[in-house]
Amino acid sequence: MVSLEEQRQKVQELEDEITQLREQYSQLRSTVGSEIQEQREAQQGTTTTTTKTGTSADSETEFERPISARLPTRHPRSSTNAISNSNKRKREEDYYVIPRAAHHEYFDDLINSLLVEDLNLLDEKENEADAEKKRKVRDEQSQRLNDYEELKVKYVPNVQLENIYRLGGITAFPVNDPDSNFVQNPKKKDSSVPLFVTDDDDDEEHNDIRGIDQPKDRYLGIRFDVFDRKYSRFVTPHYIILKKVQKNDNWEIFKTTIPKFIPYRAIALKYLNTELFRFASEIRENLIQLQLKRNVFLTIQEELESPSKLDYDLGFTKVSINILGKFEMIVICNLYKITNVIVFGSYKESDGLLTIQLKKKLEILLKGCKVCELEKQFFEIMGECGLNVR
Repeated sequence: MVSLEEQRQKVQELEDEITQLREQYSQLRSTVGSEIQEQREAQQGTTTTTTKTGTSADSETEFERPISARLPTRHPRSSTNAISNSNKRKREEDYYVIPRAAHHEYFDDLINSLLVEDLNLLDEKENEADAEKKRKVRDEQSQRLNDYEELKVKYVPNVQLENIYRLGGITAFPVNDPDSNFVQNPKKKDSSVPLFVTDDDDDEEHNDIRGIDQPKDRYLGIRFDVFDRKYSRFVTPHYIILKKVQKNDNWEIFKTTIPKFIPYRAIALKYLNTELFRFASEIRENLIQLQLKRNVFLTIQEELESPSKLDYDLGFTKVSINILGKFEMIVICNLYKITNVIVFGSYKESDGLLTIQLKKKLEILLKGCKVCELEKQFFEIMGECGLNVR
């Protein structure tokens, strides 16, 4: 806390400084006053000289003076402006007087020091609060970074191992029972125990629940991953959840994301309960062929010149190719090959583009063609017939 003696010393220093400023002000004011007086005396001397010159000129006769001197004389504009400006400055200097500095004396030195100390304390508290807020932000960022590093160390090896398994395209995984995770204990109405009890649990209540015939591993999940060669990435995976039937201990399809145009139920009837891996392999083979067929037709669509366009269903089993807006070709196919090609249009309607030769080549040569070779053969036929569609 600031002592009373220190406050008095500060006040004395301020009063000394004010005294010096007043002395400087007096000196400046006397200097300005002397300069104004000199300017007034110079102006009065100029006026006297002008008056004397006019008197001597009047004593001369009219005919002895030159013609230029006979003309009426006029005072220069600059002299008049100088005199008026000087008078104006004098009036302004007399009007505007610099007042003395005012000092408040509302509080004595002790109370004033207390107020100043309170303000300083408030500033210090605000600075400390800002520093604390910044420190918390830095700590949170550091904590998040540490948590991320811990999660990475903990889970990255498992994720990498899982990705290695998924490279094969088929991955099986356990599924939690969606019906119930807990069953009621028959001896205690208000108690419940886990549905699946481990062998390490020797508790008497858990031993009672083991006597209940509860099915284990009722659900099994299968994930299918397909790689898209066109864009060099994996497409959205598909899943099948299998459920075990309690009566005959057979598997059945419980939930799936496989599209309906893939005959997964027919494949399930044939292989699901006899060769589970064969079942999964057949499903994935259908997904791979569907992706390849999709890439072939989308590539044709990208290479066709506008206004050509393609219309297709979700399974790409029936694809309509409109060529330059002149004629249309319907392509019917399964997963592996083209089963039929129908060309609609005529020579006249197509403005001479669809010739009989082109129509026969498209319908005959493309029928039975493999889906993976459709793009190449389609554009070769168009080029041989002199039709540039890309």
